[in-house]
Amino acid sequence: MARPAAAVVGIDEVQFFDVDVIPVVEMLVERGKRVIVAGLNQDSFGRPFGPIAELMARADDVFLTRAVCMVCGEDATRTYRKPGAELAQVLIGTEHEYEARCRRCWYDGERAKALVKSTEFEG
Repeated sequence: MARPAAAVVGIDEVQFFDVDVIPVVEMLVERGKRVIVAGLNQDSFGRPFGPIAELMARADDVFLTRAVCMVCGEDATRTYRKPGAELAQVLIGTEHEYEARCRRCWYDGERAKALVKSTEFEG
């Protein structure tokens, strides 16, 4: 017996896909599928991540979820990469490399890392 066709297609961690995922999503939508993609909209440097910005621009609905800032407890919209972690855009990690932060605490952390870096350069 044939399986019924899927009505909903989900793609998780879409930030790790390249832009080739966009026409695939469009094709699925044109075929009447409900497509739900999930992923980070920014990398830990605060830049758009992968195809997310383009997918958000094309989406019928966008839902932004928040975590809890690990510093102050407010809504977190950023991923902070802790000092000492690699600087490549993609670094698969855990709480040892990353933490959720609100915008203010993310900026505070980035400024502190820059200060340490400039001090190391001088020394």
